[in-house]
Amino acid sequence: MMLKRLRLPFAILFLLFASLCLANSKIIWNKPSKWNAGLPNSIQVFQTNSSFASGILTTAAYCLFDLSDSDLELKVVSSPDGTAKTPLEFAQEETHHVYMVSNGGFFDTTHLVTVGLVISEGKFIGTDSGKKIQLYNGKNVTYYPMRGAFGVDANGKADIGWTYSLLHVKSDVWFYPEPSPNCFKCPPQKMPTINFPKGGKAWKVSNAVGGWPVLVKDGAVNVTSEQELTDPALVQTRNPRTAVCITKDKKIVVMAVDGRYTLSSGVLLSELAEVLQELGCEEALNLDGGGSTALIVNGFLTNRPSDAAGMRHVTSAVMLVSKTKLKEDHKQVLEI
Repeated sequence: MMLKRLRLPFAILFLLFASLCLANSKIIWNKPSKWNAGLPNSIQVFQTNSSFASGILTTAAYCLFDLSDSDLELKVVSSPDGTAKTPLEFAQEETHHVYMVSNGGFFDTTHLVTVGLVISEGKFIGTDSGKKIQLYNGKNVTYYPMRGAFGVDANGKADIGWTYSLLHVKSDVWFYPEPSPNCFKCPPQKMPTINFPKGGKAWKVSNAVGGWPVLVKDGAVNVTSEQELTDPALVQTRNPRTAVCITKDKKIVVMAVDGRYTLSSGVLLSELAEVLQELGCEEALNLDGGGSTALIVNGFLTNRPSDAAGMRHVTSAVMLVSKTKLKEDHKQVLEI
């Protein structure tokens, strides 16, 4: 009888200890050989079935690449207003070899119009509206939130920060190292200018995509959902997510996290930010997610899109291509 009484407490203690270790353990990323076969050394693909939060199953994948490879070019592509394509369809239309493609920024799913900044090979496709009407002290008040954006210049230098169109025209986008300090229960800040917030500059990038909110800044988790007046439902619920980040050694990560099915519940933005920081991201941005989340690398669909129909038709995509290698057949996704 004494032995039996001792076994039960020991078993409970063991399980508690194991659970504590799991909760505090780092995510284990695998490097699937099939996904990585034939890729240049400057591109790698990783996958995990680890728990992003204690006890919550999560599947995710990311592509890590180095734009210092002179043969690589990062493009942001878009469809004309009123039309949309899957990331795979965007890749099929590209003339050069596509190493990676993911969904891009947010869009109006009813009218199929890009919402937020999109610059494609120097051409301005869309900018944020620059204002948002919301209640303050029982009245509708105009706010001027700045949104996060990721962009790459002609030399392959990438940056993440906050943007605003000062003249409300597509060709006049300014980039800021910090957002306007809005909050939901505060009076509105003034409209951004050249001097407010501080440090603004004309943004000379060739390709860019907007998203919200920024997740990591200067190596620290910094989810600026309130400053960007992000819909709380986007922040407080678990969803599939797509994100882009810049690492300490200036490499780029594009990540897709699955959600809305049994083996992956999705993640909160705070959890996503912590995972990206753990990977060494200095700057990170949340892109469109939910049913839009899709990441194809080396001809493989690395995640499970949550829409019943499969990959969602979207209005923009982020694409990594070869500058010299012509396109091969991308019509077949080899693995789901």
